Amino acid sequence: YRIRQNSRLTATDEITLMREAIGVNTNMIDHIPRLDGYEPFETTRQKRLAVEIGSEQDKLKLLPLLSSLNVKWVLSGDPLQDKLLREIAFPSSTYPVYLYEDLMAKPFMFVPRTVKTVAAWKDEYFYELRHVADRSDVPVLIECGDCGGFSHTTSTSLAYQRISDELIRVDATSTDGSWVSISQTNMPYWHATVDGHTTPLYTAQYLMQAIYLPKGVHRGCVEFISPEVSLSKTRSSCGL
Repeated sequence: YRIRQNSRLTATDEITLMREAIGVNTNMIDHIPRLDGYEPFETTRQKRLAVEIGSEQDKLKLLPLLSSLNVKWVLSGDPLQDKLLREIAFPSSTYPVYLYEDLMAKPFMFVPRTVKTVAAWKDEYFYELRHVADRSDVPVLIECGDCGGFSHTTSTSLAYQRISDELIRVDATSTDGSWVSISQTNMPYWHATVDGHTTPLYTAQYLMQAIYLPKGVHRGCVEFISPEVSLSKTRSSCGL
């Protein structure tokens, strides 16, 4: 009503309006990560992905793509009918809001069932991910031009620990080597090690991270280290 009267909103009114309208970045009020937030250090890829999502009018067609990015919670202004979505009761709001849990969401770190390595990302891969026939088996696309000979098995036991926002540790036992997908953005200054030795940190699903763990028993670490900090800090932080 006050907006229609062109009167100035108080700060409290503005926050209430943005929260009820699911405004950009209001997720930070509740400390919830959001895929399409406008961040000051947003990468070109994050912007491109936001355009890809926003350009689709039929939101049901986006579900395979969202599943491929391991998005667990879906907010919508319209009801969505999909057998792999579970509706969550949402507090009453001035605006119609629907909250769903994607039952296909994977753990933060997981061994994908199907892996495809590509030399570099092409926009046609967005189409491929959006038209996956089986959402329970969305392939993980990993950008690596010389990884075609890497074996991959799902017979891998995996135990990971998020020690902090900057450090993730994983212990794995693999019968024949495997890829591990990590559901966080592959931004600069993230580094990976396996058994204390530096290893490549790959980009998966256009935006996320992936590491390769060889056959046997290994400890891997993924850590954010600013340029001022020595890489040796990674080894000590990982308990190596």
